[in-house]
Amino acid sequence: MPVAGKGVMIAAKLRRQLVFAPPEMDAVINHFDGMQNLAGFALLLKEYLPEHREALLKLPPGDAFKRFDKLFGDRYFPINSYSYLSYGGNNYQHTARQIPVGTGARKTYGYENHKRGAHLLAAVISRCDTDDRSMQARRIAMLDSFGKLAGSAGKLLNEGGWELWEIEQALAGSPYPEMLDWCRWLFGVTGNPWLDESVFNWSRENVARLKETRKPFLKTWAAMKQFDTWLKTDFALRSFQIVKYIRERLDGNLMKILVKESSNEKDTANS
Repeated sequence: MPVAGKGVMIAAKLRRQLVFAPPEMDAVINHFDGMQNLAGFALLLKEYLPEHREALLKLPPGDAFKRFDKLFGDRYFPINSYSYLSYGGNNYQHTARQIPVGTGARKTYGYENHKRGAHLLAAVISRCDTDDRSMQARRIAMLDSFGKLAGSAGKLLNEGGWELWEIEQALAGSPYPEMLDWCRWLFGVTGNPWLDESVFNWSRENVARLKETRKPFLKTWAAMKQFDTWLKTDFALRSFQIVKYIRERLDGNLMKILVKESSNEKDTANS
């Protein structure tokens, strides 16, 4: 059914309910919500693709959203409003309220991620202060996983991790600029909205901002993923090299730490 005909169908169905049977309140609300969301979609077309508005509103919902994604992507940046149909979502509601973009960012700190890679390394070296005992327990479990994957690199970690400003200081001008990007990404402070944010309301300002920063995001994200691949090829050795580098740059006490660890291991062996 064409999108434009959906409003007529909703109105007719509502009229029949009012005439022949007392309406259920939820059913009435759902119909009005559908009309409102359809109107919101029409306003988006008027604002961003005015010359295509009439043609798109005549299409069935699935075809309309596919076409909307294509036309908007060609003019501004890629979106995926059609994906809501695949998951049984309300396309009109989601698309009318938020820009349907997929980003590289994850808004989790990383305590549930125990797989080798840059995400895990960034999480263990970064401090995330919290009094939440469950978060603290998850960090302990993550550190245990890191120790098993990275071996001696775990012994060089600062207890509780380093503050982001310390990591920035240590990695400034280093051979590992992408490691710094991964740490900034964890806390949403890369300076690029595609990496730092996950929800964007419709506005001319947000559309312009996302369009302008799309290419820098793709370049940064590609470098981050390439670094992640490089790190995984020898996770233990390269994690050790990076943590050692940070430790040396920050406090210069690496040898004292290594001597202490060696002494503790000998004491354990002799006891």
